[in-house]
Amino acid sequence: MEKLGPLRELYKGILTLQADTESHELALIGLKSGYAAHGAQTTNFEVDIKRLQVNQNQQRNFDPETSLELANFDEKTGLAVPANGDEDVVVDDGGAFMNEKCPLTARLVMDLEDPVEDAKGFIYSKFAIEQHIRQESRKGPVKCPVSGTSHYISIGELKASESIFRAKRRARFTQTERGPPKHAGRDSQVLDADED
Repeated sequence: MEKLGPLRELYKGILTLQADTESHELALIGLKSGYAAHGAQTTNFEVDIKRLQVNQNQQRNFDPETSLELANFDEKTGLAVPANGDEDVVVDDGGAFMNEKCPLTARLVMDLEDPVEDAKGFIYSKFAIEQHIRQESRKGPVKCPVSGTSHYISIGELKASESIFRAKRRARFTQTERGPPKHAGRDSQVLDADED
């Protein structure tokens, strides 16, 4: 476990670099869509890209500690610790989520490998919602794609869905308590309903 700490820090650095790369990509997209030549006046693209990238970083406010990827890393390596620090305590919140399915992929939120949620608690597939926001943001602010909602969303506000991680952990705990499913073995007696 002690060797995982430096690996985790390295992974956080990679996630930060990835976020910076995405901000740079979005800055290039913004420059491409908003650039207009000004006659003989020269344009310093490097300065413009840097300015747009800083704006993207401020909007996103990326923190690797709250990223879905790091939460997955912690869970898979055993570094994940519940917020209250006590893994034995299981609290049932009723299992209710703001939405049952991702509005973009139509997959059940409990089946998503990379669930993220917006500030209002709506859950999405990370890849699908980020792609949706990138495409729709060219037209202006992006509305939540869940039918009947009116709030706006951005990539920067998305965070790993703790409610999904807790629900999956609770399901695993419940399954462990019950034991493996009991299946009819080779020697068990099987009755055929069609026999007389």
